[in-house]
Amino acid sequence: MCSFTRLYTLRLRGLCKDTVLDRQYFISGIRNGKPKFMGVSNTEIFWNNNTWVITDQLNTDITGTMIMTELFQYPLGLRTWNITGDKCLDPTPDL
Repeated sequence: MCSFTRLYTLRLRGLCKDTVLDRQYFISGIRNGKPKFMGVSNTEIFWNNNTWVITDQLNTDITGTMIMTELFQYPLGLRTWNITGDKCLDPTPDL
């Protein structure tokens, strides 16, 4: 298990300016055996045993799944997501 001496934030880029999804995340424990990323407001990214999922905890209509191209991918670097319910028009942004 990794441990950090300070809180590192990760930045989500590629969404439109009107998105309701958080843009900054930090590692917040483990879920389903992989790191869980919590947004600074109300969004989380987690592993659901098949793919990575992004959800808005206040608006459950906003959700997304990462398109997996390799078995052991993490939601780091440039990835394509299927996003539904957000204010951005592109449903499959590269984030």
